[in-house]
Amino acid sequence: MSASRFSGKCMCEAVRFTVAGEPEATSARFKTEQVSITAGESFLSTWILKDTQSGSEKHKVFCKQCGCTMWTIPMKFEGKYKIVRTALIEDGLKRFAPTTELFKESA
Repeated sequence: MSASRFSGKCMCEAVRFTVAGEPEATSARFKTEQVSITAGESFLSTWILKDTQSGSEKHKVFCKQCGCTMWTIPMKFEGKYKIVRTALIEDGLKRFAPTTELFKESA
């Protein structure tokens, strides 16, 4: 059985990408090798967040032209995963709709 492949793009369509297979978690977490940039790599830039709850950096990859965040790379996993914005994937909000609701009651 071949893996599913889905296309996506940023809001201005300068950057295009594909994801192969299904995400590993409800947050559309894909292994880094499952995400391929198919156009506009020169439009990508990274903003590094150092002050995070986990204590590990998060790398936010975005389109320099429209400012759209494409995915986040949580460095606590040593760059092994990209959390892709499902709204950018063709029919992503339908394909990857949450099946579980997670919450934490505040104190």
